[in-house]
Amino acid sequence: MIGIHHGGMLPTLKEIVEVLFGEGLLKVLFATETFSIGINMPAKTVVFTKCRKYDGADFRWLFPGEYIQMSGRAGRRGLDTRGIVILMLDEKMGPQVCKNMIYGEAEPLNSSFHISYNMLLNMMRVEGSSPEFLMRSSFHQYQQEVALPELEARRQSIEDDVNAIEVENEVDVQAYDQIVQDLRQVKHKINSIVYKEGYIRQFLNSGRLTRVVSSDPNDDFAEIDYGWGLIVGYRSKRADGRKSRVQSGVAMVLEVDVLIEFAAEDATSDGTKLGEGMRPYVPGSGDLAVRKVVPVRLENLRDLSIRRLNSTQQRKDLRQKSSRDSLMQSISAALRNKPEGFEALDPIADLNIPEAVIQPLLEQKAELEKSLSRLSVQEMPEESKARAFAAFHTKKKMLLQMGSLQRDISSARSLVMQDDLKRMRKVLRRLGHADENDVIQLKGRVACEINSTDELVATELMFNGVFTAMTPEQTAALVSALCFMEKRTEEKVDLPPILQRPFQLLEEAARNVATACEDADIDIDADAFVQKFNPEMMPVLYHWASGAKFVDLCKMTDAFEGSIIRLIRREEEVLRQLSSASYAIGNHELREKFDEVSKKIKRDIVFAASLYL
Repeated sequence: MIGIHHGGMLPTLKEIVEVLFGEGLLKVLFATETFSIGINMPAKTVVFTKCRKYDGADFRWLFPGEYIQMSGRAGRRGLDTRGIVILMLDEKMGPQVCKNMIYGEAEPLNSSFHISYNMLLNMMRVEGSSPEFLMRSSFHQYQQEVALPELEARRQSIEDDVNAIEVENEVDVQAYDQIVQDLRQVKHKINSIVYKEGYIRQFLNSGRLTRVVSSDPNDDFAEIDYGWGLIVGYRSKRADGRKSRVQSGVAMVLEVDVLIEFAAEDATSDGTKLGEGMRPYVPGSGDLAVRKVVPVRLENLRDLSIRRLNSTQQRKDLRQKSSRDSLMQSISAALRNKPEGFEALDPIADLNIPEAVIQPLLEQKAELEKSLSRLSVQEMPEESKARAFAAFHTKKKMLLQMGSLQRDISSARSLVMQDDLKRMRKVLRRLGHADENDVIQLKGRVACEINSTDELVATELMFNGVFTAMTPEQTAALVSALCFMEKRTEEKVDLPPILQRPFQLLEEAARNVATACEDADIDIDADAFVQKFNPEMMPVLYHWASGAKFVDLCKMTDAFEGSIIRLIRREEEVLRQLSSASYAIGNHELREKFDEVSKKIKRDIVFAASLYL
């Protein structure tokens, strides 16, 4: 018998699968990593069909702790002498990646504790209770204090090394380095204007020469130069990297295909993404030269040349290695006569960029280049200059490390989240939850009862009279937007008219809370905060509260059955808290409404008892 197990299944069905597997009635089970966490279900053999997982932002290799947790299920005590683990690789995995995944140490246990507004309000309303005392007693504070001696020792060691470094002509070398940094920033501003799609698109012709760079991970304004390449073509692509079709309202970017030469780690490097397994090729270095067409974004192009290859050269089939080699050799031959590189398109004369926009930056760039040429560093012998700059950059790097360590030391000596507490108190005062003396007001008493959703937004909705004016079915729908925390899709949700106004009021309340946070100097993206309230399940909960069958709900959405059940159960919990909050302020009419909504959604398979009880 073969079974499946994942978080989107009906809870009862998941439990049936677990019981069957535990009794040995399932010979093969296809499961996600949830099956390896929190339940004791050993197996004879564990097979990984993939060694990458999606973490919400990108696909990455499994962490050692995740691999240990899942592979550790192999081998049944008393039945197997050993457990068997099979890795099915469908893509290249480097030996170091594999070694780290299998033998690497599990991630250290670090505190992720943060104080919520509900927690802060509950401590503020109890006499003698102090949020600062809670912070001082937290594991987070303990970790900081334990790390303090090591941080101080590292800082002292680096300081001793810095004092031992001598830099020849240090004042001028430092001035030179500062001007170079300023020049990089000015060039960065110029490039951000020149390589805007509106100015540059018409010049992205097939056969045009351009330099290709990528950002330096060690310096925000430094670049890694891959040299000159050949533009093959360009296309529009979704900015979020998804491969689905182009849709109105979705941000698009231009992606340019460029034939470049780079040094690869080995012959199998595919060059599918700029910077991955690639580094600039230096002739005579002994590196392996690879010539391939690589997709490049506009911000990675530099010095778009006035020169284009002739039509005969352009027609070569670049799928053939010989054609790619021939074209790159032609570019290299042309560069021998132009050591300074090919002449670039003029931003004003060719690209038609308004002079008022670009000219001040061009003049600033020219002035900085003049300042560089006037420094006495230029007159130093090359060997002395190289030695001085190497020593200066080593010293500069160490000073940056010292500064970072000093900030960590200062943070470790102070109370964790002390500044956050001050800002959160400001937010509570601005929204009327507490007065200037931190005495809890009526709104604060409501927020004290809510901890399963955003307490500030829910309180704003209650005091704005939003729930009072709605039917129980509308209330069930609106509360689902407070509970459904999955990321919104790009497509706009087509809500029925009866639900549009309630959700608009929710967004207004969320915007007011975000504005109060911004006024209190809390680092928050107001748009992202409002967007986290997802209306996709509002029609589903509206029909469920109206008496619809669960099978009909499943037809209304792409969400898994288990996800729908988790949402409804969470909403029932939030409704109980809203009912308690209404009782706390003496609003019995609103309490009865929340109780009625809770009764309407608390039914059928959604609240079926667990098989383990």
